[in-house]
Amino acid sequence: MIGAGLTAHTKALALQLCGFERIEYETELAIEAEITNPEFERYLKIFDRFGIPRRVEAAILSRIYPFEDFLRDGSPFKEYVQGTDSHRRSGMTKRDRSEGEFKLSLGMGKILHQSGGVTEWKAGGAKYARTALWHYTRMIIVTRRSKDIANFPEIVGALEKQFRKDGVSPWLNEELIAAVAELSKCTPEIASLRVHYEFQTSKGDRHVSATVGRFCRMLYFAECFIKHLSLNLPPASLN
Repeated sequence: MIGAGLTAHTKALALQLCGFERIEYETELAIEAEITNPEFERYLKIFDRFGIPRRVEAAILSRIYPFEDFLRDGSPFKEYVQGTDSHRRSGMTKRDRSEGEFKLSLGMGKILHQSGGVTEWKAGGAKYARTALWHYTRMIIVTRRSKDIANFPEIVGALEKQFRKDGVSPWLNEELIAAVAELSKCTPEIASLRVHYEFQTSKGDRHVSATVGRFCRMLYFAECFIKHLSLNLPPASLN
């Protein structure tokens, strides 16, 4: 008889694992029932463009809904502050405070941390949301890029040379993105992130982190664009 030699301890552990699986399944059913409500429809349309898995969708939604909370009078809140990277004579730099709050809500913001005589910027915001964004980037952007296109680095490298434009980053080059999307049979949003991962120069974990940050920014502007359409705002309101 199969399993006859199992100890009581092993059987108890097996029951616990089955219990965890059952809880996970029931949770996924609850998420599916909740996330398909009409109020989330415009969010899901954006998520579909990025190929975001359902669990990651739920994690993101729990942090950014409603998106209007990040805006002021229906538009991104921007202000000028003193900045070392400013090219203006006044030394002022434009900051999108709405984008900063959006990133922080997804665990991709920065918080100034002071300990003793050391002052440094550290990742701030919801850790579980940041983890969800990392899982998405690792799975959909990094791992699957070579499954969709064999020898991805070599082929995309050749395409980048073909479509190169002076002063334009590869991931912002519409012709390059369209070519990669067609070859990969994916959306331009996914293609753009894969090109970003391939050509940005950060090393180690920062390589993935940089693309996660790019993903977060693209999500923000996609939400702004959809909100912009729903309010019939003039294009200048998003500049």
